[in-house]
Amino acid sequence: MHYNGRRLAKTIEPQVDLNLLWTLKVLLEERNVTRAAERLNMTQSALSHRLRRLRDLLGDPLFVATSHGLTPTSRAEAIEGPLSDGIRHLQTAMQAVEAFDPLTTRRPLRLAAVDQAEVAYLVPMMRALNKSAPGVDLVVQTPGPETYEQLEAGEIDLLFTPYVPDRAGLRQRTILEHRPVAIVRSGHPVVSQGLTLDRYCELSHIVVNPPGSRESGVDRALSAMGRSRRIACEVPRFAGAAFMVVQTDMVLTTTDAFAEAAGRHLDLTALECPLDLPTARIRMAWHERFDRDPAHRWFRDFLTTKVRP
Repeated sequence: MHYNGRRLAKTIEPQVDLNLLWTLKVLLEERNVTRAAERLNMTQSALSHRLRRLRDLLGDPLFVATSHGLTPTSRAEAIEGPLSDGIRHLQTAMQAVEAFDPLTTRRPLRLAAVDQAEVAYLVPMMRALNKSAPGVDLVVQTPGPETYEQLEAGEIDLLFTPYVPDRAGLRQRTILEHRPVAIVRSGHPVVSQGLTLDRYCELSHIVVNPPGSRESGVDRALSAMGRSRRIACEVPRFAGAAFMVVQTDMVLTTTDAFAEAAGRHLDLTALECPLDLPTARIRMAWHERFDRDPAHRWFRDFLTTKVRP
């Protein structure tokens, strides 16, 4: 085969078969087709076919036959060191991925979470991680418009939110299901009177409307019955709303998980909500790029099966 200067300048394309590179590595080590074929567990004919593909790909004969066997060309000798280093680094990376150990890993877990999930879920999550993955640091941020791009880029591992849009590449799993309740300060008159629908509508309500939130299910349910409520205060976070409830006569409609978590620190009482509202869900979302990543998969399974508020 004739190799002209044009082909000599040809570079390896990104889609090069890694099997070809491994074949070249073995040939450079053995300098003998028979021994190389034995190591690769293939016939000499199949090895010769791979060598022809390598020559065509690199635009160089790579080896010439001598009385001492195959002798590499100067181009092949220049490739040998970087090729061996590259394959060794790749093997190390693959072994490191497969050897993920939660007890020794120092990999951080990066989350975007609505604050309802923060209050109800992150404390038991951190306790569970401290036992099973003590070297993991938790990094939490508030979801925003850029969150989905951050999931795809791997800048965030998981998103905890009530609603996951139908977006290409997103996977999701429900991690929490809780019933709606109404919380008031423990000395509120409605605690002894009972929370009927009429009293519920008469009370002043505080609602949580974080940026980008959808229409309230409470108001949709009331509207369907021809009823309404007074929204006396709107805030962006549930934690802030709970502190306002405990110091006023306002009522906050939330979940029993949040009410229980907040009630451990604030003098609050949870009452049955007089509306027929659907079960509240918190979903865990991630990008499909990380479906098979061992560390990512361990975190998802652990958080789903081992963490309970």
